[in-house]
Amino acid sequence: MKRLINLCCLDLRGTRLRRMPPHMGNLKKLRTLTNFSLGKESGSGIEELGKLQHIRGDLSIENLQNANPKHVGEANLRAKEHLKTLEFQWSGKSKDSERARSVLKELRPHEKVENLRIFGYEGVKFPEWVGFFPSSLSNLVCLKLSNCYNCSTLPPLGQLTSLKELSIIGFTKLMFVGSEFYGSCGPAMKPFRSLEILRFERMKQWEEWKDGDGAFPQLEELYVKECPKLTKAFPSHLPCLKKLQVVGCKKQLVVSLRVPHAIPEVMLMDNSIEVELKQLPSGMHCLKLYESDLVNSLFKWNGLLSSLEEIQLYGCDMEYFPLEFFPNLQRVEICECSYLKSLGASQQIEGESSSCRNLVSFGKGESPAPKLTKLFLEDCVNLKSLPECIGSHPSLVKLEIRSCRELELFPKGSLPSKLESLIIEDCLELKIKVIAGVGSNYEGDAETVLLPSTLTCLKIQRLRNLESLNYEGLINLRKLIIGCFPNLRSVPERMQVLLPSLVELEIFDCPKLEPFLKGGLPSQLKSLFICGCQEAIAGLVKRDFRALPNNEVESIPEETLLPSSLTYLKIWNFDNLKYLELHHLTSLKTLRIRKCPNLQRTAKDKLSSLSELMIDDCPLLSQQC
Repeated sequence: MKRLINLCCLDLRGTRLRRMPPHMGNLKKLRTLTNFSLGKESGSGIEELGKLQHIRGDLSIENLQNANPKHVGEANLRAKEHLKTLEFQWSGKSKDSERARSVLKELRPHEKVENLRIFGYEGVKFPEWVGFFPSSLSNLVCLKLSNCYNCSTLPPLGQLTSLKELSIIGFTKLMFVGSEFYGSCGPAMKPFRSLEILRFERMKQWEEWKDGDGAFPQLEELYVKECPKLTKAFPSHLPCLKKLQVVGCKKQLVVSLRVPHAIPEVMLMDNSIEVELKQLPSGMHCLKLYESDLVNSLFKWNGLLSSLEEIQLYGCDMEYFPLEFFPNLQRVEICECSYLKSLGASQQIEGESSSCRNLVSFGKGESPAPKLTKLFLEDCVNLKSLPECIGSHPSLVKLEIRSCRELELFPKGSLPSKLESLIIEDCLELKIKVIAGVGSNYEGDAETVLLPSTLTCLKIQRLRNLESLNYEGLINLRKLIIGCFPNLRSVPERMQVLLPSLVELEIFDCPKLEPFLKGGLPSQLKSLFICGCQEAIAGLVKRDFRALPNNEVESIPEETLLPSSLTYLKIWNFDNLKYLELHHLTSLKTLRIRKCPNLQRTAKDKLSSLSELMIDDCPLLSQQC
């Protein structure tokens, strides 16, 4: 590369380059150099960077364990004022911590650097330019220190006046964070006066975090993850805090927060964590608890109950969750709470629930959550019925029910008038035999569900008892997916008239489904997937009795029934299909054909718009490719 003397940009991201070619310093016109990797015994040394005076933007220097401390200063990073992001990486572990400190000392960047990341630093302490002299990093906005496994103390980063985001990760020997972290800011300046986001992660020995006088006046987000020994923690006064996450702190971590306003989002996660949020004001919108016992004391926080709009509970030990205590909830997720038996004293449903293995039923009556827009139930293996109030809910727009294998009863009558999306999957015991639009002649009962005309998405799979699907009146439906119905027989014809807005259609594994495509498909259809429904597509094919004496050879013809608007076509599992005439599909981009053993011809060569073609298990067709 030494001869590319006019090269201006060299982007090496993602190349896994182990060492730079020799004489990189000859490329004196380089303005962009993303990576500079140091070889152990060969390649360009770090001193070659000193000759590249015009590089700017982002630069990552890798394998610094191979750097010669005597030559690091020749890189002259301090003179490269146009470098905005610098990354220093050490790989592997070395016992020579002084060598690492000498290297980092000479890598002092220009004071205009805005982003600095240091990975795998092997020194015991940081050099003085990292926080000790604020003027050395006066423009630094983002700092990430990761896997500095020899460091037992932190530099005085509180003195960095422009710092907005700080991440401390993987300091495995660090036990104490105190005054040395805040630095000497003087009475007129608070430590970390501009910091907005603070992260501590994977600090295995960290036990105590002492508060700093007036520190973090602008902090908005605080994350503490995988700090198993931390027991004395957290600044007590965080006036601007908006988001708090505590994950993997397995001892008795006490969090005492006094904030003059609401914290919009709090997430706490651990099997045995005991977190005390003192004087928590009203106004919190989102609370997430993962594998936490704290949920049992949640109902004592009267100030936040009325303001919560979203709760996520995962793996929490609780027997009841009184949803009526939360009048403004819009979404509730309850996942793998194996002891849950009741959603409140009245057992009303008011949200989103998944993996509730002991949940038996929801209560009767009107929903106490008039603002609820989404209800999601998944893997509730003992849930047998849904409340009648779901059918008349005033705000529900999305209803998803998955893997509720004991679910038998659905609300009688029609579903909510504003419902836009309905997904039902793997509910094998559901007694529904008919799903129909409100424009049909059906009446709602225990075995019939009526769909509103507002529906835009309908996806139903693996309902053992379903026999009929009638989509009359669903003029706004854009996505229809039906599959794995052993007893489904009837679907109305004239799909192109009844579903004028349909753009995506999937039909698969419905062996008893009778023909319904004689009138063709909707003219706006863009995506079509048909699999293993031999009889259902009878109207979409023409017969040819000449080729095989004992079998009908089927052909999907051109122009008549497949709309020219198609951009995606997938055809699977048709034993007798012999011809595909598709050259009129001028917009088709993706064509996938699988398990059509008698297919001999397609018009793929005439599809100029085609960008993706997949042919699998079609032996006669594959011979032509």
